[in-house]
Amino acid sequence: MFGSRAVAPHAFRDDRTREELLAENQRLREEILRRRSAGSMWPAIAGLLLHILLRPLLDPWLNAASDVKVAAAVVILAIPVLFAVATLVRALTQQSG
Repeated sequence: MFGSRAVAPHAFRDDRTREELLAENQRLREEILRRRSAGSMWPAIAGLLLHILLRPLLDPWLNAASDVKVAAAVVILAIPVLFAVATLVRALTQQSG
């Protein structure tokens, strides 16, 4: 009906032993963890770029007479920098470890 090719019931059978399959499973899991843990620098670069882009936009707040606006601008500008530093430290420690 779906094709004339008949597949033997044992065509997809794996002849490896249970121990060999468990060892392969463990190897693949370690490979996935190794690839996942390789830190990327892109989040750190994005955080710094966001800070650079926000700086001119928040300039009126940084020079405002209101302490609340100045504090809010400082916090808003500090968040991307803190994010960039945290992701950079994470990436560097995972690459060396």
